[in-house]
Amino acid sequence: MSGSDTTGQVDAVNARLVRAREAFARHYAMCFWSWSRDTIITPELLPNVAHALRSHGGRDQVILAESICPSTLYSRRYSPRYARGETPTAT
Repeated sequence: MSGSDTTGQVDAVNARLVRAREAFARHYAMCFWSWSRDTIITPELLPNVAHALRSHGGRDQVILAESICPSTLYSRRYSPRYARGETPTAT
């Protein structure tokens, strides 16, 4: 692995950490109310931050969670599946 690959990975994790920390501060009352206010967001907590955003937030928080911790498993399990070009409607 070259040095630029490692630098790129570190930059990506740092960008995700910045988004997670901003989300924690901005959406504390909605999504993180059960967490201590002095929680320090570390790389290990990124999946937990994303889960809290997905579980307690709205559409914008779900989109933000995907940028913080992409999860194909979560998407596969919980996102609705529609045929290409099909528009979901309420019944």
